[in-house]
Amino acid sequence: MDDNFEVAHRTRARKRKSFSIETPSYVANVLFLEKNIVFSNKVHYYQKNVYVQTYGTEWAISFADLPANRVKLRSGNNLIPLQGPTLIFQAPFSILEFHVEEGPLRWGYIGSTIKCPIEINGCRIVSQNDVKNLFNQKHVLEMLMALKAGQIVIQEKNKSAVSEKLKECLDNNYTENLNIADFAKKLKISRVVMTRSFSLTYGISPVEYRTKLRLFRALAFMREGLSITEASYLVGFSNPSLFIRSFKKHLNATPHQYKSKIHL
Repeated sequence: MDDNFEVAHRTRARKRKSFSIETPSYVANVLFLEKNIVFSNKVHYYQKNVYVQTYGTEWAISFADLPANRVKLRSGNNLIPLQGPTLIFQAPFSILEFHVEEGPLRWGYIGSTIKCPIEINGCRIVSQNDVKNLFNQKHVLEMLMALKAGQIVIQEKNKSAVSEKLKECLDNNYTENLNIADFAKKLKISRVVMTRSFSLTYGISPVEYRTKLRLFRALAFMREGLSITEASYLVGFSNPSLFIRSFKKHLNATPHQYKSKIHL
């Protein structure tokens, strides 16, 4: 990264305390809490599909009171039906796969790029009636404590040393100007074999995974005050048009929609 872009660590614009954003697939209300923690409530209108979710460098808590027979979460090769008051913890650089039926669902979200205040190993879920009392921004620590003792979610469909090594490379180098063939060369394995192995293990291609890592980090930079161009450059997009297309594809909105809402 260019040293001139170290301004990423300084907020250069006044941040709104809250804002709302509406897209064709969701409506979200976002609130900025202390210590760079983001809280949001979102109504998402789902098509029946498999949704692979990662928040990149952020740890995240998702919470919802889920209706029966609408959402399943993959853990290993098993699908866990989610119903009633549910908390989900997603560690940084983790990948979760949701199987969702058609219709609207209301989700809450709390997350941040700063270190999680309570150490939690891996991804966890808690589904029980009493956690519904924690469903607001005032109970972040209580949610995390409940999740620390929650059920572990296994990200991988199968164990694969190749997939794990590639994921480690992507996690450590996602902002670099490297293509997948470069990683294959580094790992001394066929690009086709490596890509197929990663997709079978995590349910997402390595290219799409890296794109999501970049997008969520860019979104965090935009919250810190960077321009769209600066944020896209910092996370590895050399072409602003590609950044805008990727943003629209994965977040169903334009960067300008978010940027204009975040700062005064």
